[in-house]
Amino acid sequence: MRTSPDRMVRHDISDEEAEALSDSKPRFEREVLIAAGGLFFGALPAAANAVSRMSDGALSLTISDMATCAVAVVAVAVMGVMALAIRKRPKGADMLEKIRARTAHEVRPIPGGRA
Repeated sequence: MRTSPDRMVRHDISDEEAEALSDSKPRFEREVLIAAGGLFFGALPAAANAVSRMSDGALSLTISDMATCAVAVVAVAVMGVMALAIRKRPKGADMLEKIRARTAHEVRPIPGGRA
C-alpha cells in the first residue's frame, strides 16, 4: 500500500536556484581560495625579503624578486575575489525559505495515480 501526502504544494523555482540547491556542482571557489592562500604564503618570505632589500635603498631587484612579488599580489587579489564570491553565494537553507515563501500552487493528486 502506498501513502501519499494530504496535500501537494508546487513552488516556482528558477534554474539558478535549483542548481544552487543541488550539491552536484562542485564548489570550486573554496578550493581556489585555499590554493591562492597557499600560493601567497609560499611567496611571502621571498617577497618580504625583496621588499626589505628595496626599502633599504638597494634597487637591485632581480626578475625573480619581481615575479615573486607579482605572484604574492595576484594571490591576494584572487583570494579577495573568491572570498567575495563565497560570501555572495546564497546559502541553501536561506534560499529554500525564500522559495517556500513565494506563491505556491496546490496540486491535487490524480486519483489512483502516482504521488
